[in-house]
Amino acid sequence: TVPLPTGTATPLQPAGSTTPSRAAGPSSTCLFLIQPYTDFAQHNCWDMRNLDLSYADLTGARLDNVDISGSTLAYASFVKADFAGMYSAETIFEGANFTQSILQGCEFRKGNFDSAVLVNADIHAAKFFDCSMYGAQLTGALMQDSKLVKSNLRGATLSYANLQNSEAEGIDFSETNLVGTDFTSTKLWKANFRNAVLYGAIFRDAWLEQADFTGAKGVDSAVFTGSFGSPKGLVFNFPKVPSSSPIG
Repeated sequence: TVPLPTGTATPLQPAGSTTPSRAAGPSSTCLFLIQPYTDFAQHNCWDMRNLDLSYADLTGARLDNVDISGSTLAYASFVKADFAGMYSAETIFEGANFTQSILQGCEFRKGNFDSAVLVNADIHAAKFFDCSMYGAQLTGALMQDSKLVKSNLRGATLSYANLQNSEAEGIDFSETNLVGTDFTSTKLWKANFRNAVLYGAIFRDAWLEQADFTGAKGVDSAVFTGSFGSPKGLVFNFPKVPSSSPIG
């Protein structure tokens, strides 16, 4: 367990609180379960809102379908933890380690994942609305069938990640490492790929209307077979997006 910085609340306290009491939220029993491999669902700990869990060690824990909205989980360890179906709004995950964790079907709104580690995480069919993932590490992440709306992945690493059949309209992938990333059949309308690294990236059958590839590196080695749209910054042309497409 990483020691807490001097002056911060313990992980067992509500965020911003100096006492363990609170009017609503998790029971005292749930608060004392903040440790590796705990099954929070088994203990009916569904409400984990507004807690300070910074630097907590929840390696291998089960938090599936738990609501952790408003909580701070900065630099916590969730290696191989299970969050399937979890809901989260305005939660801070900055620097947290989700390596090989399960985030299938989760919904994140206004979450802060800056510098978080999600290497080889299973993020299948998850939803990210207005999330910041600046500098996050998502190498090998499974993100197929996911939905990203107004989220920022600038400077992140998504090498060999799988985003097949996902929706990423208007997403900022600028300066992002996308070596070998699979965007097959992904909707990337107005996505920003400026100065991204695209060696071996796959855009097969992707929707690229108004996507911006200005300054991107490795474009010649990327696969664009069957792609549609009028992207910027590419020297070759694609068929127009079919009029029946639901753009917008």
